[in-house]
Amino acid sequence: MSKLGILISSAIGLVAVAGVAATTLSLGAVTMAAAETTAASSMFGRHHGWRHGGNRIARICSPARGEKVEHGIVFVENFMNFTTPQQQAWDGLAQAVRAGNARVDEACATLKDGKMPTSATEKFAMAETVLSAGLDIVMKVRPAFDQFYKTLNSKQQKSLDDLLSRRHHG
Repeated sequence: MSKLGILISSAIGLVAVAGVAATTLSLGAVTMAAAETTAASSMFGRHHGWRHGGNRIARICSPARGEKVEHGIVFVENFMNFTTPQQQAWDGLAQAVRAGNARVDEACATLKDGKMPTSATEKFAMAETVLSAGLDIVMKVRPAFDQFYKTLNSKQQKSLDDLLSRRHHG
């Protein structure tokens, strides 16, 4: 496989995993920020609410998330020429990513009428739901990712490691 192929395969592999990982991390960050905001509001009389977190959750809970995850998976499948072991591991990873996406859908379904919680207890309940979903996702995606990673040669692994060590904003 050429250097370009190695970089592309590493980047594409990351796209699918990043979709679920970013969702998981974003959900966790949103709920923790909401908990901190709730505590700060009650103790110091400041109120920022879920204004910023709500927008993130609205994006996470939108159908666009699922479409992006599926697009990333399909792109990889149409673009890459995996070895048989890589294909088998990729299929497992893609299945785990899709299951993670469905788990996010379940967490989003707990929002009453698609609206953010208003009371402190509802906010903490949402935090519990979201964090639990995030942990479930990581516990299923990580082993599948580890299995896929093992099928990559050392150059592909290094490319993926280098790609993951860069900071991405967005």
